[in-house]
Amino acid sequence: FWIDKCCIRQGQPELMKLCILLIEEFIQLCDGMVVIFNWSYLTRLWCVYEWACFLVFHEPEDLTICAGSFYRDSTEALFLEAVRHFSVDACQCSVPADRDILEQKINGYYCSKGHFERFLQIT
Repeated sequence: FWIDKCCIRQGQPELMKLCILLIEEFIQLCDGMVVIFNWSYLTRLWCVYEWACFLVFHEPEDLTICAGSFYRDSTEALFLEAVRHFSVDACQCSVPADRDILEQKINGYYCSKGHFERFLQIT
């Protein structure tokens, strides 16, 4: 069971850089993905990038979405709003330098932010 934040050594910059470069390979080799999904999930650029990469390589049924404790009639509008208004530019990165890396990956693999955003909204 691979948890990105735990399995990529956060205090070793060279190892982190290598792991970030290979993130797509890690995701391709995994058997499944578990997402603890709430309406703020779509505001975190690393999260949505990993989600999209996973669905490029795997079937949707290999993705387990845990939203039960967050999804209620009273929060449904928050979920729908997050999907409808998803944008790469509005996403946050806890490490500012990661934004440049991820935007390069998005433009390289998905051809543009717009294509990536549409893919994410559809999935």
